[in-house]
Amino acid sequence: MNKMTQKFQNWLNTYPKLKTILENIGIFLVSCISSLLAAYIFRSFIVPAGNPLPTPLITGGVSGVSQIFNRLFDLLNLFNQIENRTMQAILYFIFNIPIFILAFTKIGKRFAIFSFINVITTSIFIEIIPHDWTQLISITDDLLSRAIIAGCIQGIASSLAYLMDISSGGMDVITVYFANVKSTSVGKYAFTFNVTIYFFFTILYLLNTESSTGALNAVIFSVIYSFTTSRVVDAINIRNKKTQLQIVTSRTDLPKILMEKFFHGCTVVQARGGYTNSVKYIVYMVVSSREVPEVVRHIRQVDPESFIDESPSHQVYGKFFIKPIK
Repeated sequence: MNKMTQKFQNWLNTYPKLKTILENIGIFLVSCISSLLAAYIFRSFIVPAGNPLPTPLITGGVSGVSQIFNRLFDLLNLFNQIENRTMQAILYFIFNIPIFILAFTKIGKRFAIFSFINVITTSIFIEIIPHDWTQLISITDDLLSRAIIAGCIQGIASSLAYLMDISSGGMDVITVYFANVKSTSVGKYAFTFNVTIYFFFTILYLLNTESSTGALNAVIFSVIYSFTTSRVVDAINIRNKKTQLQIVTSRTDLPKILMEKFFHGCTVVQARGGYTNSVKYIVYMVVSSREVPEVVRHIRQVDPESFIDESPSHQVYGKFFIKPIK
């Protein structure tokens, strides 16, 4: 299977235009699956239909920021002539403009374009998903179950986008930017942003005594939803996770071969085999967890007799090459 895959990759490399087209088609299909999942949990668990209307969860992100400003305008009696739903849509669009500019200029053009497509398809799916689909799991009165299930599905949806080096738009763009700058996982940044949003949301709604109880319930279970989402994202998304490889080899040229292929530095220590008493070299190298299978495969091709020890690396300090997002 690996040989067939390698042959197919080599064949694609001879047709770069076809390779780019197939890659973009694959990204688009995965993006559609991601947006479908996000739309489904929004309709089924975040803001489910019912009579009486169930307590909604707060989505966080740009949508949550829009909710905060919408509420602030209500308290200040501003823009009263505009309906809340219309104002929410206007604010959501306005706040997304600088975010997509950030994505286009600081992260990658393809990342920005497909993230924008993901936002559009999510909006379309929210409108066209049949009502019967939203009734497959009927737990509208159980806020805890709704928060956990919605968090798991949203985590999978966001992770699918991240695996294709795109995002679901909004705050996900900002978390990807900070995660790349800090070279760490994205889930904790998303959770921190959302908790901040929930804090301001609570303050604004506590000013309205009639809705304070419902707002507090929504905030508490929305934090659970956001935490679950961040845990699932960090468990699945491995782009910013690091792995330390300790390679024992007799090939003196292996470090140079690896650095030319994977653009990561390494440290070489001369050693001696305990059984053979022959000269060995220990190569220490930190790579992205996503690169590990390819790095190991390349090492085994160069030196089938090599010994490789793999261990997770929580964080690195110093210069570390991360492949840019297109």
